[in-house]
Amino acid sequence: MYVIVKVDCRQLGLSDDTEFARRLLEEENVFVLPGSAFGVPNVFRAVISSPGSVLETASLRIHDFCQRCCEQTERKRKKPRSAK
Repeated sequence: MYVIVKVDCRQLGLSDDTEFARRLLEEENVFVLPGSAFGVPNVFRAVISSPGSVLETASLRIHDFCQRCCEQTERKRKKPRSAK
């Protein structure tokens, strides 16, 4: 069983859903399939047939990843440009 989740990559400071999936795997060890792999950009597909404890851990890791990306993006936006 699968779930499709929309992702706002721009708000996360990411180029696309492929970068989202790659970095999520690298940083949080959570595998999702980017929607662009099957012609639907800006979403990801996750398997939800794992035990509840595994799904809970994965969802917390996805949340932490998204929160971290948002915070990094916000810091970049607020960072003053250096004078030349």
